[in-house]
Amino acid sequence: MKTTTFALLCLLLPVALSFGQGAPNSFNYSAVARSATGDLISNTDISVRISVLEGSPVGAVVYQEGHSVTSNAFGIMHLAIGTGLATVGSLSSVDWSSSDHYLSVAIDVDGGTNYAEMGVTQILSVPYAIHSSTASSLESGSVSVSNTGDTLFVGGSFVVIPGISSNNGGPGSEFYVPGDGVTDIEGNTYPTIVMANGQEWMAENLRTGTYANGDPIPNVQDNLAWSQFTSGAWCHFDNDPQYEADYGKMYNWYVVADPRNVCPTGWHIPSDDEMNALVTLLGGEFVAGGKMKETGSDYWLSPNRAASNVSGFSGRGAGARLGLNGQFGIFQELGCWWTTLEENATDAYAQACDFNDGTLSRAFDPKTDAISLRCLKD
Repeated sequence: MKTTTFALLCLLLPVALSFGQGAPNSFNYSAVARSATGDLISNTDISVRISVLEGSPVGAVVYQEGHSVTSNAFGIMHLAIGTGLATVGSLSSVDWSSSDHYLSVAIDVDGGTNYAEMGVTQILSVPYAIHSSTASSLESGSVSVSNTGDTLFVGGSFVVIPGISSNNGGPGSEFYVPGDGVTDIEGNTYPTIVMANGQEWMAENLRTGTYANGDPIPNVQDNLAWSQFTSGAWCHFDNDPQYEADYGKMYNWYVVADPRNVCPTGWHIPSDDEMNALVTLLGGEFVAGGKMKETGSDYWLSPNRAASNVSGFSGRGAGARLGLNGQFGIFQELGCWWTTLEENATDAYAQACDFNDGTLSRAFDPKTDAISLRCLKD
């Protein structure tokens, strides 16, 4: 039996999955499986047990199901919660409004049922359509849609659909206005967006190789050297500078923590709270990613679901470089951005968009991983 850990690598991705004629009854989940020594568990048949707990991380199991999945070359597993073999309850019967709920994940990398518990994480929000299907507090007949199909009325209030409703000013205007832009120490210029909550963000990924005080940041290309680096470093995806103009540079987390500041003077890498403030403004993690992604398939793999970019953030799928071995991957699948929050001595938090849905996921990664940076005005 293999001993495993479960690394999230920006991949905790619950989201409403399919709509059809009724409420969706499933949501996506992805994660990376690694061995106890940090090695990826690649191209392996894995059994996964998903449990929804009510009230606390050790609360009662109100829903449980099993899946058989195969990890890809990067150890990534994808599944849709709600489509597995149910062993306790049904997902549609969970009363999401009654209390907090938590997601517990256990796996057997030998494909059996000898599960090892991998951890519990709180489900911070619930897909609207799943929640609404069990929201008994709404009186019959209190939900309707306008004749033009652009506004949802709930009781005596209404919800404007961003970018569609005639009274919201058009795409993006309810969330942001263009800023004045900013220039880094190397002379690279970036458009900026001023959000409705007052935050001003860069609208492109950072491209500098120099700290704000003028000190250079090492460009580490060798895979082994990258995996052993415990101070600030940057790279291009695949060590190819052609990617910089569209996707920016990639940085390990040690750049974020360096007091010399990688951002232009007067700007900084966002804290976890500051990133969450943006997520809240955009309607929560189940929809914020779509509002932050560029549309189309120029910078994302198809189908690039739910992408609208009504936030002006213009997120792109820049991929990642694994700190474990320096390997590059998930290009145009994920766009990940560091925050300043540490989980422990070896891991720190990032948030990420995915090509396959509209979520913005929050998870911790090894500090040696290389992902993108966005700066926020002080």
